[in-house]
Amino acid sequence: MPSSQRSVRLAISCGCVLLVKMKQTHPVTIMTVAAEAGVSMKTVSRVLNNEAHVRPGTRERVMAAVQALGYRPNAAARTLAGSRSYLIALIYNNPAQGYVVRLQEGAMRACQAAGYGLLPYHFTRRDLSEPTAFRNRLETGGVDGVIITAPLSEQVEFVSFVEATGVPHVLVGAGRKGHSARLIGIDDRAAAAALTRHLIGLGHRTFAMVGGPPEHEASARREQGIRSALTESGLTLRDDWAMAGDFTYRSGLEAGEALLRTVERPEAIMALNDDMAAGVIAAAHKHGVAIPEALSVTGFDDSAFASLIFPTLTTVRQPLARIAETAVDALISRDKGTGDGQECLLDFELVFRASTRQPA
Repeated sequence: MPSSQRSVRLAISCGCVLLVKMKQTHPVTIMTVAAEAGVSMKTVSRVLNNEAHVRPGTRERVMAAVQALGYRPNAAARTLAGSRSYLIALIYNNPAQGYVVRLQEGAMRACQAAGYGLLPYHFTRRDLSEPTAFRNRLETGGVDGVIITAPLSEQVEFVSFVEATGVPHVLVGAGRKGHSARLIGIDDRAAAAALTRHLIGLGHRTFAMVGGPPEHEASARREQGIRSALTESGLTLRDDWAMAGDFTYRSGLEAGEALLRTVERPEAIMALNDDMAAGVIAAAHKHGVAIPEALSVTGFDDSAFASLIFPTLTTVRQPLARIAETAVDALISRDKGTGDGQECLLDFELVFRASTRQPA
């Protein structure tokens, strides 16, 4: 047993010789791990970087040594050395948890298939107030790429901040152009317009809308789609029926309460995400407004709960998992030298369920 790894001392107690392990006094390094596993330092490095062509038995032996010794690689040193971490970070700050979960599922699936790990990172107000600390995490965190999700992907200042770190990144949600990062999402305007035309085709003529945060670019594009489709048919959206929301269930509930407590009501309420649509449906139940007999309600995103609530929700299916998979592939392809600054719009789908029907 190498003295650099462990030391022992002899203790005499009741005539017996006891071997007492001394506490580790030297820092555990990659050399220590290599000696413990009986392999070269290069082999340890290949295992830690999840490289191919390492025998399963060797990999298991190295990882066992890492665990036994409590070895923690220095991410900053690995980055400076030019080695790849095989780690992708997904940065999010979105109140709609279903949106985030679907993105994480897709990103995790793509990362696992490519031999990468996924690091979900919830960007908070504290990070906003301590930008230097957050920047240090990106620069020294040992990540090979960053996925920036909406609404962060639409904030020019935030994207520029990440861009300045030099870490490869892509934007999810088809954020604003003008950056070198690739944009991945759907055509929100076209999707909202298509859903509006469907409702018009059912015979609806009076509409209300529950919008998203004003700084959210996707929300603005969805509203544009609704208004353009209404204009095409000679219809308009009343100012007092264009309700403010923030993509949360509560904001949808409050908007629904305001719209349904009056005598005059719209025939259809279009919420710009599923969470707010669920809030509208709850408000309708409270006020005894039957859906879809007396009111049609639509959402956007096709969250997991959209097919579980009552009535089930008509919505736009945004392929969030596939969007995240595409984002991971784009970052990995970037390592292989493909171009950036491109916009990749995936197909959306209208999903018709029980929350909409022809007006009575």
